[in-house]
Amino acid sequence: MDPLTSYMHKRLRILTKQGEMFEGEAITYDVGIMEDRDYDSIGLDQGTHIAMIDEPDIKSIEVID
Repeated sequence: MDPLTSYMHKRLRILTKQGEMFEGEAITYDVGIMEDRDYDSIGLDQGTHIAMIDEPDIKSIEVID
């Protein structure tokens, strides 16, 4: 999987290991070390809210149009 930063400002479909599906534009990125965590997170604009998805929970990322 590419680094999460490479997906910024792209429209994504993310499938989590728990089977959840998220779609939206990647608009934020949290560096884990800055939050005292061992993993990074990416935020997708869901229209009404931003869904933050932790890197260890991601099964796959697909760039969509």
